[in-house]
Amino acid sequence: MKPIKLVMEAFGSYASKTVIDFREPNQNLFLITGDTGAGKTTIFDAIVFALYGESSSTLNKKTGTLLQSQFASLDVKPYVELTFSQGYGDDEKIYTIHRIPQHYTYYKAGAKKGLRKEKAESGSIALMMPDGSEYPQKEANKKIIDIIHLTKEQFMQVAMIAQGEFMDVLRKSSNEKKEIFRKLFHTEIYNDIVEELNNRRKETEKSISDIKTRCMSEVGHIHVGEEHENLVFLIEAIQRGEISYLNELVDELESYCQVLEETLNKDKDALSKTNVLKEEKKTNLDQAKQLLSDYQVLKEAKKQLVNLNNQKEEIENNYKLSSKIEYAYNILQAYNSYTKDQKQYTDTQNKLENELKREPELRIQYENLKEEEKTIDTKYEQSVRLYTQEYDKATKDLENRKQLSIIEKSISNINKSIDNSTKQLTLLNKNKESLLLKQEKGKAELETLKDVEKEQVILESKHKEFKTKLDSYNNLVKDFQSISKKEKDLVSTQNEYTRLSTLYNQKNRIYEEANKLFLDAQAGLLARTLEVGTPCPVCGSIHHPLPASLKDGEVATKEELEKMRREKDKAFVLLETESAKASSLNDSLKELKEKYKNDLKILSETLSSESTLNSIKETLLNEKQTLSRLVEELNVRKSRYQILTKELETIETQLSQCEENVKSLTDDIHQYEVKLASLNSTLTQLKSQLSYASLEEAQNAISLLNKNKQEEETAYKNFKQKFNISTDIYNKCQTLITSYKESLPQLERSRDESYKAYTSLVEEYKCDSWQDLTSKYQKEDIKHFNQAYMDYSKNYASVSSKIDTIEKRINGQSLPELDELEKDYQDIVDIYSNQLEVVKEEEHTYLNNTESLKSLDKIVSHAKEMIHKNHQLTTLYNQLSGNVSGSRMDLETYVQRTYLERILIEANSRFYDMSAGQYELHLKNIEQAGEGKNKGLDLMVYSFVTDSEREINTLSGGESFMAALSLALGMADEIKESASGIDLDIMFIDEGFGSLDDHSRDEAVKVLMDMSEGSKLVGIISHVSELKQEIEDQLVVSKDDHGSHVKWQIS
Repeated sequence: MKPIKLVMEAFGSYASKTVIDFREPNQNLFLITGDTGAGKTTIFDAIVFALYGESSSTLNKKTGTLLQSQFASLDVKPYVELTFSQGYGDDEKIYTIHRIPQHYTYYKAGAKKGLRKEKAESGSIALMMPDGSEYPQKEANKKIIDIIHLTKEQFMQVAMIAQGEFMDVLRKSSNEKKEIFRKLFHTEIYNDIVEELNNRRKETEKSISDIKTRCMSEVGHIHVGEEHENLVFLIEAIQRGEISYLNELVDELESYCQVLEETLNKDKDALSKTNVLKEEKKTNLDQAKQLLSDYQVLKEAKKQLVNLNNQKEEIENNYKLSSKIEYAYNILQAYNSYTKDQKQYTDTQNKLENELKREPELRIQYENLKEEEKTIDTKYEQSVRLYTQEYDKATKDLENRKQLSIIEKSISNINKSIDNSTKQLTLLNKNKESLLLKQEKGKAELETLKDVEKEQVILESKHKEFKTKLDSYNNLVKDFQSISKKEKDLVSTQNEYTRLSTLYNQKNRIYEEANKLFLDAQAGLLARTLEVGTPCPVCGSIHHPLPASLKDGEVATKEELEKMRREKDKAFVLLETESAKASSLNDSLKELKEKYKNDLKILSETLSSESTLNSIKETLLNEKQTLSRLVEELNVRKSRYQILTKELETIETQLSQCEENVKSLTDDIHQYEVKLASLNSTLTQLKSQLSYASLEEAQNAISLLNKNKQEEETAYKNFKQKFNISTDIYNKCQTLITSYKESLPQLERSRDESYKAYTSLVEEYKCDSWQDLTSKYQKEDIKHFNQAYMDYSKNYASVSSKIDTIEKRINGQSLPELDELEKDYQDIVDIYSNQLEVVKEEEHTYLNNTESLKSLDKIVSHAKEMIHKNHQLTTLYNQLSGNVSGSRMDLETYVQRTYLERILIEANSRFYDMSAGQYELHLKNIEQAGEGKNKGLDLMVYSFVTDSEREINTLSGGESFMAALSLALGMADEIKESASGIDLDIMFIDEGFGSLDDHSRDEAVKVLMDMSEGSKLVGIISHVSELKQEIEDQLVVSKDDHGSHVKWQIS
């Protein structure tokens, strides 16, 4: 990806349309230069916003309306358009992104016309593809990432190193670096692996906990006697959650269950034998009870037989009498039937005679009334017709009069409504004239306040500029304080350096003297062995004119000398460290003073004041007071503007309502007049249809008609009732005569037949005393006597049979001794019950414990598997998550070290050159990286001068910049290498070069020039004057009251 052209309008500090063509420079390395706040970084923001919809900084993200220019009118729609290429040669493709941020605009019409809308307009994006088509807007953001193959985070590390942010990776802790590298190199899978291991470990721990709970629950079901101490101990241990005893418990329980089984089988055999003996005793007892019962039953049966013999004669007599009683009641029934038929025949004859006497009189009465009915019906029908005609005439007259009253009332109301509407219309016209006059005055005053929004925008811009100046002043104050502190620190460090220098010189002198004495002593020892003519082992001479002499008691031992050397070297290291610290403080102080001087100069020139903090402070206070006054004045005007706007909106609404009301009233009056004409026409027509002279006359006519109608209806109903009664009586008489005549012959035959049946029974039964029998005995006595005889016969046969059967069963046996037999049986039952209880208890214990044993057997195999699995997972998780003492580096960090090692290879090739061969960046060695906490991504600085490593935070400001820049460039190389499909020919670096000395700056520029020798476009944002001399192609950014502007300055 390589930018070709960037277009901005109403974006950030760029108000007017600004075009930056990146093809204009002759070299791929160019400088973006300009004053502080001119709008250099906004170019970064525009490129990143076009690609990702956000500004470039990750620390100060700006989106939406914050990106809208304060220098442009709200009528101008803000946008950024970036054209870039992807690929090379024939494969090169050109894409264009047109992105509009969320922004405010003015109302175009209505009462609020010219005012800023309260709600911002939504942003949008258009991605133009190489073939000229537009990619779907919803998918455009995702497509851009697919084209570039980089997320915003990766792009900011590879292509856009934002101001102050590229040193983050250098300074952050290992855990913070891990989060950055995770996004850049997608190493989250290794963290997911550790999390998955932890989840699985927790699952096995939960399973083990469940197993423990099941074990604790299961052993609670085991029954064991206290005499089995070991088993009781194991059960209690498991109940405490100590499942390590589980295997031992299962073995012990299995042995215990075998003992229980043997004991149970033995006791069951004994119980079976006792049961056989119990059944024998029970049989003997049952037989004895049966014999005794037979003797008792025999005695009772013989008593019953005697009683039956005593009742025999009476029961047999009653049985014979029951037949005579039955005959008597049969005769009685026949007699009652005869007397009933006789009475019914006589009653019917009497009723027939009575009806025949009444019939002539009833017939004459009926015929007379029937003749009269014809006359009355005709007269009544004529009366009803006349009533209906007259009643309809009168009611119609009343209805017409009622309708006339309603219409007259409506006419009166309409006349009143017309009068009211006419009055309201007059008032509305007057009110309309008043509102129009008020509207004209309001618009005239509003015209004088129309620029209040623009004034507010200008004032906000001034306020932002003032805030920028105030921030600059506060930063100057902080810098001044920092300079004072650093000067004190420098003096303190220089004093400490002087002390350490004295200490080192002292220890070095002592060591050198002691070393010389030691060497002299060594020479003295050698001199003792020299002989004339024998070569010296040191110089080879055979002459020894001045051999060294040995001084006793003044020479240090070799060990003491080594100790002195170590103390001297230690003092030198301390001296060197303090020297580096003083040098770093001095460089930092110079840099800070230079920055303070430049910032003070810039701010004083901006404020047109003297270059002193007090003067700047006074100027800012005056400017603040002026701004406050302008804000107060603007607020008053703005408040009046808002009040007028609302008032005009209200007047506009009232005028609109007034027009509507006038139209409505005019329409109403017209409708009233049309309705009034219609009602008058109807009124005339109704008056011509009246039949009576007055309402009273019509009402009297209806009352008289209703009275006559009621009287005639009453008379007609009375006659009809009388006629119906006469007809019913006559018809009933005729019916009864016919019925009586038809039934008399049948009644006579029934009477004769029933008399014949009665006399036949008397003769057949020869029972003249039947009346005495029926009066003395009830009919139920027949059944009682017969039943008593049958019961007697049955009981007599039963008792006789029972006596024979029992005597045969006894067969001469004597009475048994029942108490002795019952005692023997109860004794054996007690023995059996006790044995049964013991067996039941033993069997329950055995079955329960056996079931628990089976359950525990299953648990044991599962528990072994889970414990083993948990041990493996816990060990693996602790190792990979860095939870092992002395090994705190996790898996993801370990993998990221590989990326960082590759990054450092590229970074150090640049850092070595920039630092003039002094430094390299090293990862903290793997042993130290896991001690205490995770330091796997911590960086150390290796010094080729001292051949030692030191902490990264001991680097000076300039050294830190060089290290961070090298690391950023190395990271860009690694991301490009590891992310497939990346084709990135762009890099922008924002500031940081002001902290470098001349040599370091030259080396840094040289590195960047090497990068730009190919097709890579490298842009540097800086206002360091030396860079203007070194980099010839420049994009110059300037700013005035109308916003920012750019122009190319090409070599």
